[in-house]
Amino acid sequence: MEDELVALESIYGPLFSYDSLSGRYSVDLPDHGLRIVFWADEAQYPSLSAPALRLELLSRWRWRSRSAHEELVASLNALFVPENVVLFDCIDFVQQNGTRFTESDSTDSSSTDAQTVPAPTHFNIPIHSGQTLTDRKSRFQAHIARASCLEHVHSVVAEIKQLPRVASSTHVMVAYRFKSGDSNRDDDGEGGAGDRMLHLLERMNQTDIVAVVVRWYGGIQLGPDRFKDITGVLKTLIENTPDF
Repeated sequence: MEDELVALESIYGPLFSYDSLSGRYSVDLPDHGLRIVFWADEAQYPSLSAPALRLELLSRWRWRSRSAHEELVASLNALFVPENVVLFDCIDFVQQNGTRFTESDSTDSSSTDAQTVPAPTHFNIPIHSGQTLTDRKSRFQAHIARASCLEHVHSVVAEIKQLPRVASSTHVMVAYRFKSGDSNRDDDGEGGAGDRMLHLLERMNQTDIVAVVVRWYGGIQLGPDRFKDITGVLKTLIENTPDF
């Protein structure tokens, strides 16, 4: 199952997430308004039994009929063949047939929900995201963007936090540095991480930049190695991104 999860993460990127508390994985399919949540006993899957699946509607989507949910679950369960992985097939089935089961709830567009409706963004700032690094079940991903004022920083950080995958993260660490000389950092509970990120920006002579590193804690304490992972993914992203 581990190889299957690694492949899913590489294909779906920020749409793929892991909840360390429940031990469950999920993939968001925004074009069909669905989140597929799955978990399995590795002693049973894929040799004997299918993974457990739960389907969740994304904000402003609904089932086309009262029976749509049960019909889709039955269709996905029918895809499983012992000794064969099935998660890709389930996701592909939804992508190919999702419109038969769900529809956008456009009739309710006037309602508001502070937890699901993104705050207005006043800046169109490109955000560059790096590859996810996995170290003893903890995962790290860096994001960078150009920022020359606090408003830019807040806009970028807010946009990153709206990513479905980031919602299940443990820490969202931030550091920024402006040409004006102003700089700051936020550890978000990972004490010392922000200082190391800011020091890296200084060593790389980076200005007018906001850097964000997201960590998903995997249940195993990494000690000082976690700081190497945090600065490592950030350094790699900066080095591999043109114009930074």
